Amino acid sequence: MFFEKADFAANLVTVGRMRWDSRKIAVRARPYHALSLRLVGEGVIVMDGERSELHAGEVLFVPANKEYEADYSATEISVFHFTAAIDESDAHPAVFRGSERIAELFSGAVTAFSVKEPGYKMQATARLYDVLSCLGRAADSDAALVHATSYIGENFRDPELKIEGVCRAVGLSESTLRRRFFARFGMSPVDYIIELRLDYARDEVVVSGCSVAEAAERAGFSEPKYFSRLMKSRRGVSPSELRVKVI
Repeated sequence: MFFEKADFAANLVTVGRMRWDSRKIAVRARPYHALSLRLVGEGVIVMDGERSELHAGEVLFVPANKEYEADYSATEISVFHFTAAIDESDAHPAVFRGSERIAELFSGAVTAFSVKEPGYKMQATARLYDVLSCLGRAADSDAALVHATSYIGENFRDPELKIEGVCRAVGLSESTLRRRFFARFGMSPVDYIIELRLDYARDEVVVSGCSVAEAAERAGFSEPKYFSRLMKSRRGVSPSELRVKVI
C-alpha cells in the first residue's frame, strides 16, 4: 500500500467536507493525493482503464497527477488532500473498508481544520496518520481472511476438515475467525464450508451426472442423508430433483 514505506511522510494541504449532486465528470490531474471517506452516495471512477466502485462507508485513495473519469450519485465526503512521495506502482486508486473509528478521525480532522485553533494542522495531520494506521491493520485482517477462504477452498471436500485446522493454518483464534466471517460473509466458517459443499455436490449431480451418494462423498459430506437434508432445507429442493430443477 502507498503508505507502508518506512520513510512515508505526508504534508497536509487541506481537510474538508464536500458534497455534490449526481454527475458524470472528467477530473483533471491534481498536484496532491486525496484520501476520502464516502459519507453519502455511490459512484464509479475509471483511471488508466482501472474501474473502482465506491460505496458509502468506504475510504478511497486517489493519487496525485492522475486524470480520471467519475460517475457519482448525490455524494458527500470528508477528504484529506496531502502531498507525499509514493512509488509509481502505488499510483492507482485504492478502496478500503471504513469503520466507526475511521469516521471519528475524519470528523475530528475536518473540525480541527475548520476551527483553526493553535496547532490545528498538526492535529489534523495526526488524525491522517491514525486513519492510515487503521487502514493498515484492516488490510492485515483482510489478508488473514483471504488466507482462510483460500485454505477452505482447497480443502472443503475433505470430510475431516475442521475449523480448528483452518485456525491453525491462518494463525487466528476460532472466535476471531468466526467474527471476521460474519462481518464479511454474514455466516460462520462452518456454514461457509457447507455452502461450498452444497454447490459442489449440486454440480456433480447436474453437470457430471453423479448419483446422490457419489456427489455427497465427492463434496465432503460424510453421509448422503445429511447432504440431502441440507439441500432440501437450504436450497428448497431435494438432490433427486436436481436433474430437473437446476438451482
